[in-house]
Amino acid sequence: MIGLLLAVIFYAAMSSIASELNALATTSVVDIYRRSLRPDAPDKHYFGVSKWLTIGWGALVICFASVTLLFENLIQAVNIVGSLLYGTILGIFAVAFAMKWVRGTAVFIAAIVGEAVVLSVYFMDKMDGKEDLGFIWLNPVGCLTVMAVAAIVQALTFAKTAIPK
Repeated sequence: MIGLLLAVIFYAAMSSIASELNALATTSVVDIYRRSLRPDAPDKHYFGVSKWLTIGWGALVICFASVTLLFENLIQAVNIVGSLLYGTILGIFAVAFAMKWVRGTAVFIAAIVGEAVVLSVYFMDKMDGKEDLGFIWLNPVGCLTVMAVAAIVQALTFAKTAIPK
């Protein structure tokens, strides 16, 4: 009876993991690969690519699970990884809502610079062996960097255009 219960638990876990990996692969194929890289390929090609992307996403998840062993707990690991990315994403949205005169190319450049700044701040803080800066502060660093760099890049290199109505 206990063996059957354990089998059901493992089956449920494997089922949910498989559906998440397939959803990631399908989204990657439809939104990125099919739209940008190979728009006119046959469906059989996309099916094969989705199989490889499922394997790739699975490997990425395994790598992330291996790295989380270095942290005190899973919540801390998720928060640190989130703090490395969320500030830049917040900056992109803040530029879109508050700085409508900034165009996409400037925001793209600013996002790359902002992410580089966030990663640099995080790893430089880790180099001395003690944490002086909490990882939550990486969110405003990323957001403000993206906003400032986007405004500077737009002002210096691209002509300000009127917002289409």
